[in-house]
Amino acid sequence: MSKRLRKNIPKLKSKKGLTLVEILVGVTIIVIVFGATLGAMTQGYTNTLYNADENKSAALSKSINDSIMEAVVRQGFKSQTECENYFFGGGKSPNSDSSNAVHSAAVAIDSSVEYVPYASFPDNSKDCQYTIKTDSISTVEGTGSNVSMGYVLIQTATKSAKGMHINTSYVPYY
Repeated sequence: MSKRLRKNIPKLKSKKGLTLVEILVGVTIIVIVFGATLGAMTQGYTNTLYNADENKSAALSKSINDSIMEAVVRQGFKSQTECENYFFGGGKSPNSDSSNAVHSAAVAIDSSVEYVPYASFPDNSKDCQYTIKTDSISTVEGTGSNVSMGYVLIQTATKSAKGMHINTSYVPYY
């Protein structure tokens, strides 16, 4: 009977199964592949967040710029003196004048927007800002005659993860 039992018991030196070294090599390969995949996915997600922030910053800058531009057009300026008196008359800045429709239009889009003088624009310490400059009247060649013209330069800047996003527009007056 003991011979019969020995036939049914598997031998300990069987070649079936994996050795510890083979398992460690397999696990190491899986960790390397998983690590590389996870790294690529993390980088892609980070880039997506940065791009979303940049797009948000660009859209905010454009919205503020468009709002200011519309407010300037509604004022119907006819000369550079009229523009300068409206924006800077009496040494005031658009920030300090609560009746300034242009500043009110900018603040309506984002309450944190601030006016920055043209000479110090863009100010990297501010997240959301705008500046206005009235240019001296220049002569532009028209069809057969010269036309005197000036413009209001409007620039807005918003900070994003990648830096400042600046938007510029010109509103002519005659």
